[in-house]
Amino acid sequence: MTRSSRPTRGDQPYTGGLGKAFKSPIKRSNAKRPNPVVNPLGHDIKRQRLEMELQALQTSAIQGDEHDSIDLTPPSAPADPPNLIPDSSVKVEDEHPFKEFPEASINTSPRRSPQKNPRSLYYRWTSLLPDLMEPYLAYIKATIGAVPEVPIKIAFSCQRKCTPVSSTIVGLFHTRKSQTLALNISKLPPDFSKLTVQSCNCRSLAQVLVSNGLFPTAPSQPRMAVSILLLDFYHALFERSCDAVNALASALTSFYLGRGFVPCNQKNKAMRDPFRKGLSYAIQWYDNLQVLVEERVEAAVVSADKALQDSKSLSSQSEPVQLDKSSSQPVSNGLNECSRILQRRCPACFGGTVFGRSFDEGGDIHVAIDGNFNHRHLISSGDCPKFYNPEYFLSKQEVDEVGERIELARGRKAKKRTVIVPDEAIDECESSHVAGSGSNSKTNMDKFDDGGVMALVCRHDVPLFLANIDTPGEQQKYGVALLTHFFTLLPATATVAALYDVGCVLDRSSQLYDIFPNSIGERLLFATSAMHAYVHQWACQLIYNPRLRVGLGLTDGEGAERLWSRLRKLIGITRTSHRARRIWMLDRQVRLIGLEHKEDLGLWITRRLTKGVEAQGKSARTILSDCGIPESTLRAQWELQRKSQLSIRGRKFSLNLFCWRS
Repeated sequence: MTRSSRPTRGDQPYTGGLGKAFKSPIKRSNAKRPNPVVNPLGHDIKRQRLEMELQALQTSAIQGDEHDSIDLTPPSAPADPPNLIPDSSVKVEDEHPFKEFPEASINTSPRRSPQKNPRSLYYRWTSLLPDLMEPYLAYIKATIGAVPEVPIKIAFSCQRKCTPVSSTIVGLFHTRKSQTLALNISKLPPDFSKLTVQSCNCRSLAQVLVSNGLFPTAPSQPRMAVSILLLDFYHALFERSCDAVNALASALTSFYLGRGFVPCNQKNKAMRDPFRKGLSYAIQWYDNLQVLVEERVEAAVVSADKALQDSKSLSSQSEPVQLDKSSSQPVSNGLNECSRILQRRCPACFGGTVFGRSFDEGGDIHVAIDGNFNHRHLISSGDCPKFYNPEYFLSKQEVDEVGERIELARGRKAKKRTVIVPDEAIDECESSHVAGSGSNSKTNMDKFDDGGVMALVCRHDVPLFLANIDTPGEQQKYGVALLTHFFTLLPATATVAALYDVGCVLDRSSQLYDIFPNSIGERLLFATSAMHAYVHQWACQLIYNPRLRVGLGLTDGEGAERLWSRLRKLIGITRTSHRARRIWMLDRQVRLIGLEHKEDLGLWITRRLTKGVEAQGKSARTILSDCGIPESTLRAQWELQRKSQLSIRGRKFSLNLFCWRS
């Protein structure tokens, strides 16, 4: 008999290309085999529950019954097995004990703009904060320098004898270890406890709470209040770390559960996350209350300073002059001194009264500019209503106006300029730096609505102003907007040296086009930062390197980089926060960094004088004395070298020599 040949692998169908891709043969289905319909586990129970809910809703619509009185559990339905996996399609309502508004309909798409209910909630908060200033200041005055008493019971007092309204509040207190020596521990309430608070028409519930050291978690009818001491402790923690509301809320929950205090909801069931939402509201709006107090104090100081200046001007006059109250304005700083906001941020840079030094002498003020594209924001994180006016960030309108002015200036014919550094060298610097051209994309704007932050800092690393970057690249409008706004706060004769990664490119643009006002161009000197200077062409370094520029001394221009190092802990948090909350956290953190640098100005100057001027100056004098060549000869040779290497012919020779060696 002849043996039948079996199919080989070469007989199987395949697709060509990079090798052979074989296909598995399709197995024929058995027509006689039954195909039963299999219901998923728990499908019948879910269907029966939904039918009963529908029937209950129809009955309540007809008879007017309440929905809460209906038992949604079917009496004859068997209990779910222990290993039953819940269906992910079933939406379970998350209960919260301090919820003021009913939950809105569930929307799976990301929220791009604030919703209606949050807007009304934020409006009520902003309306409430001015009424809380007086109780807050009274509480601070009564407790400053002393151990505050624990509000075991809040007494009611009303001068108008109004009818009190009682409310039950869950108080979240600060630790009381410091008070165990003065009070009996057995008389202390737990770290969170229920308090009965009475309010009336003339004193709202929030005012009563704040006057007793508790801050409400809702603008009206709050159910929880947080100790002001705990909020102050959190702000001190925020200065040294970053935003940690979730971590603090989870830690409090674990701490209280370990001590046997279990927060429950209205149905007497333990809550999974009882403190996060209320604590977040309290931290956010307590910070806004502190901002209002700071503005009030600053207004009082400005008013007192104005009154002092007016009294000095009156005493200096030989004859009394009647003041025109209708035209009374704060003392102008346009000619004699810098603006008050700059003096408060860095008195070492802006506290003087003599301005107009030449750039060969170093100029009057040194600042640094730099952009950071790590502090971007995801579009999917959405936005919330604006609740904070930034202190350091420039407005988007101001930055966009500068951008429009630059576009109009570039549309005109370029001006003639005196070429010091060859354009070929600056072109290579521009192409080698991502920040050199604003068209270079650093951020995918399909995923991010904010691309980063640009900062302006003084030579003492104190942050002065910030600009939010909302374009893919590091366009020149952000740096120009920061410098333009900065010059509006300086005397008309002040000279400024600005250090930027691509200062050579921005300097050439300012010489070719009117991107700055006419009053700024002659008083502004550009240079590169010390760390980035060595990436530039040698011809560029001869003019823009701060170590080779006469007058800049030991200014390195890397203060913005040190600022980014301090802010790196907020990158992950601000990227997924709401857009307005991102600005709030960055602005407040920058403020705290500026206050810390301001307090350490004495140590900073002492350290730079000791380790910088004295140590490096001594080393330089030793080198000059050891070489045996007079200083005048060295300076003359250096000037000849600069002149030769800045010429176009010398640059072409150096390029040809480099190509020949390579």
